[in-house]
Amino acid sequence: MTCTDHTGGPHAPAGQPCRASFMLCLSCPCARAAPHHLPFQVLVHDALDERRRLMTPLTWSDRFALPSTQLADLLDRAGQAPVEHARHTATEDQKKIVQRFLNREMDLR
Repeated sequence: MTCTDHTGGPHAPAGQPCRASFMLCLSCPCARAAPHHLPFQVLVHDALDERRRLMTPLTWSDRFALPSTQLADLLDRAGQAPVEHARHTATEDQKKIVQRFLNREMDLR
């Protein structure tokens, strides 16, 4: 995702830089998805689906149902062929970034 106004979004005081997680970006009016973001979106969506099997339904629903649904909508809009291409051509670096993101190593504190 790309942010069109990192100091004017709903997740920080006006004029302050946004420190929201990507998961919140999915609901932000300042966020924009570009084609080069598709591999990351696919990898995060797939990883959330994997985590679903490791959690109780309530825990998964509380933590990941909304972003998973939002990502599924983005992937539907992109189309099946581009999504499959992104899934199969994602680089190791992209996979590492997604893993770091999901492990919360990229959170701003």
